[in-house]
Amino acid sequence: GGYIPKAESPEETMARAVLIARKTIEEQKQQLEA
Repeated sequence: GGYIPKAESPEETMARAVLIARKTIEEQKQQLEA
């Protein structure tokens, strides 16, 4: 999932990166709590 379409704006790319980062952090938190 690392492919970024050329038609995507920098803002969209950043927004996607933030969402992925949040998801990753949440998954790491759940692993620590488990």
